[in-house]
Amino acid sequence: MEMEEAALKRIVVSIFAAVLIVSMCAGKGFAASVSLSVSAAIDADTKEVTLAGTTSKGKGQRIFVEVIDSDQVLEYLNQLVSGDGGMFAESFRMNSASPSKTYTVKVYSEQPDSSASTQFQYHGSANPGSDPSTGQGNGTNLDSDTASGTTPGAASSRLVKDIDALLGSMYALSITPELALAGAKELIRSARSGSPNIAEPAKQEVTHKLTQLAEEVMAQFATMQATSLHKVETGTQIRVTIDALTAIANLNRWIAVRAELSELLAQSGLDVHLPSKAEGIVIDVGQTAKKDVQTSLPARVVQQAASQAVGIVIRTDSIDIQFPSAAFDTAMVKKAVAENAAISVAYKKFRQEALTDIQGAAGDTGGSMKAVADAFDFQVLKTRGEATETIESFTDKVTISIHESNFSANPYNAEKWGIYRYEPERKTWVYVGGKLDKKTQSLNFQTSHFSLYAILEWNKTFRDIASHWAKSDIEVMTSRHVVQGIEEQLFLPEASVTRAQFTAFMTRALRLDEKSYTDGFSDVTADKWYAGLVQAAFDHQLIQGSENRFEPEANMSREQMAVFLARVYTQSGGTAITAGENVSFKDETSISPWALEAVRTVSRLGILQGRSGGEYAPKESVTRAEAAAVIRRLMDLI
Repeated sequence: MEMEEAALKRIVVSIFAAVLIVSMCAGKGFAASVSLSVSAAIDADTKEVTLAGTTSKGKGQRIFVEVIDSDQVLEYLNQLVSGDGGMFAESFRMNSASPSKTYTVKVYSEQPDSSASTQFQYHGSANPGSDPSTGQGNGTNLDSDTASGTTPGAASSRLVKDIDALLGSMYALSITPELALAGAKELIRSARSGSPNIAEPAKQEVTHKLTQLAEEVMAQFATMQATSLHKVETGTQIRVTIDALTAIANLNRWIAVRAELSELLAQSGLDVHLPSKAEGIVIDVGQTAKKDVQTSLPARVVQQAASQAVGIVIRTDSIDIQFPSAAFDTAMVKKAVAENAAISVAYKKFRQEALTDIQGAAGDTGGSMKAVADAFDFQVLKTRGEATETIESFTDKVTISIHESNFSANPYNAEKWGIYRYEPERKTWVYVGGKLDKKTQSLNFQTSHFSLYAILEWNKTFRDIASHWAKSDIEVMTSRHVVQGIEEQLFLPEASVTRAQFTAFMTRALRLDEKSYTDGFSDVTADKWYAGLVQAAFDHQLIQGSENRFEPEANMSREQMAVFLARVYTQSGGTAITAGENVSFKDETSISPWALEAVRTVSRLGILQGRSGGEYAPKESVTRAEAAAVIRRLMDLI
């Protein structure tokens, strides 16, 4: 086994060396030789290695550094940029589990025939398991085996740090996708060899990090090569066309990487899968100067992507439009291929000052409505020469992200923002959802057909909540069209909520489409206002009922609500709660056994709180104010 692992590492080292040479040669001619020098010194106490050298090319040159042991096992990898006088320097700390050997430092410039090397002697610690540190530099330390004498905790900690180091290189140093893939494959193999010895919760951390790494590697390969894009700018528009052969080659390359990573992750011994975000190639149009944009893809590129379950993302500095692989009707795409046509994705921007009929979006419920960003009119066309045919709808929902650069107001106050679609026949705006991604500061929404969309802010309050503890929750959930008043000025925050009403609140919050009712419950009939919403919740496994009954008109109890909330949290992909003290209530013994774990879960998550006196009151009815508050907290978590 040790010989197999050593051979594997030697293969990986050769991959890295080859990729370094490819990276250095890319786009370069064979220029005159460059003079390089390097020296290395190690501190016997701290195990810190200091490297220093010069390049005759002067300041601003990329320098590639690798450190290998006498068995050609890669210990450290990094890229540097030379400073004044061509000088460069770097320091990193040796892994305590690394063997006592002679190590060779090799440095390369961007010319393939320019390199220098030196050596240093490393004497490992007497107790390798006592120091799991993987280094202080920004480089990637790829020797992640659980060496003899290393404790499982130290090994998993070291693996996590190795993954972080590689991610750091990918984020900050722009290493080539091939180099990132080679490093990821080695780390996944290291996780596989060490997984039997990784205990909880360290296993969860390693799983999370490997998922993050796989997602980032896929992202490195996702962006379509610039050579496949042809961009033409006019006064108000940018037209982008895609070269079919180059695009398909790029697509096939991405598919091959996905297959390779998927296979390795499946063999890792951990519950790691490629994340859903790693689902397509990216056509990055780049800067648009706020112009209208039309991007045309040959229909056979769309067909090839769909046949391999690969989505397509159109990206500009203003928006992302993400088409899942099943977005386009197969028969339509097949016909477009036969006609040698293209699928064109276009949008036009409208200044928010030019938008009309905005106040009508509030309907008859009052409140103030205002635009907080420019609007976008999206179109998808089948084009062949000058002939165009509009594609009205999609067979799967498309995700659109509107970037912060379009906002005229501060997105940190965006809880009342929503995406609205304009319906010209009715001359009104219809709410379609939208959620702010706090990490990217983009407002995201899904749609099954294109039209004119705007970001509007709705401020609405009620006379009877002026001093209520849930005033903010009620106003925010009203602006998101989840709850509504009994009449224009009354909300009745302390009124009870029925099971049908709470189901309606939740399906609206989750933006679930109403479904045709199929008589699943004996006490729900198709003519009831809530029948389609109950069916949608049932289809998504959010409700179950009891003995073929749903009891829609009965008040929702607080313990029933806890089960509903916990189920939504889990079904929506919420992070599992595996640690933390249970929140205790004075009346915990009165909570039904079937609801106890759900109450504990949502309480630990901070979604639910007790009532006065430290009691949970599990059999009491949920109030309208409580419903608004808990749904808001839940939606902030998923």
